[in-house]
Amino acid sequence: MENSIELSKKERLSYILQLKILQKLSEPSESSHYENQITALESGFALHYQDILEILSEEELSPDDCQDILDILEMYRGIIYSYEGLKRKGTEITINENDVKFPGFDGNHESKQMAYVKYFIDDLDRYSEIQKLSNGYYNSHSGMLRKYKAMLIKWDEYKSLPNRYLMNEEQIKELLSRY
Repeated sequence: MENSIELSKKERLSYILQLKILQKLSEPSESSHYENQITALESGFALHYQDILEILSEEELSPDDCQDILDILEMYRGIIYSYEGLKRKGTEITINENDVKFPGFDGNHESKQMAYVKYFIDDLDRYSEIQKLSNGYYNSHSGMLRKYKAMLIKWDEYKSLPNRYLMNEEQIKELLSRY
């Protein structure tokens, strides 16, 4: 079988003991779930070892993919800081909060990226300025990764600015127009 998992007796025993601890700590309604996993391990029902790992995602985001997402978030931090700086100065601008809001990633085709953003912003409590302007789901409902990568090219060009976190409106618009 393609998705079968091989476990040594030592690994099975380790999982059994851990599951018994979780069973004792769990609500009574969850107890039978753990009991079934324990039985499968104790009895050597190898087909059902996969059930223990059902909570793990098959797909991973590489360190490079994670870094790309962090670069995108940092770029949006720069966009938001620049926008807020213009507003504080009282500069008359044509862009608004909706224009600079981080759209997120497509929940259907970029779900790992969307989940990483939610983890990094909400669970790790980072990028509060992005969190404040988001819908809390970070679901754009359309593919964004290619667009963000195009924006990052321009963002990298802005490294030559005295401070790319204090862009003027035209620079913000130029960056946002990349997608």
